[in-house]
Amino acid sequence: MNPVVFFAESSSLGAILILLVYLASNIALPLYYRRYRPQEFRIVRHLVLPAVGALAVLVPLYYLAKPGQPAPYSWFPYAALATLLAAVCYAALLVRRDPGLADRVGAVVADAE
Repeated sequence: MNPVVFFAESSSLGAILILLVYLASNIALPLYYRRYRPQEFRIVRHLVLPAVGALAVLVPLYYLAKPGQPAPYSWFPYAALATLLAAVCYAALLVRRDPGLADRVGAVVADAE
């Protein structure tokens, strides 16, 4: 395989996963501030800007995952979905083993400002 082709293909698959993380972050921010820091919640900063960010992320995500692309790009959305489901299942397994893990990880991430 040509190294340039390999890089192009692997970066496209990785971009889908990164965009999903950005999308989830934009969706989670207003929910987090409304639930855990309601006194600091600002409409523009914590709702409008993440909504604009989510819409901006949806555009490249659509073009990376739209139907009718040549192989291997046509199966990248399915590979990304499988990776995402595997990660969620693994996280659920870890939380089942240690129920306090999610709260500890969430506290570390939330306090890393």
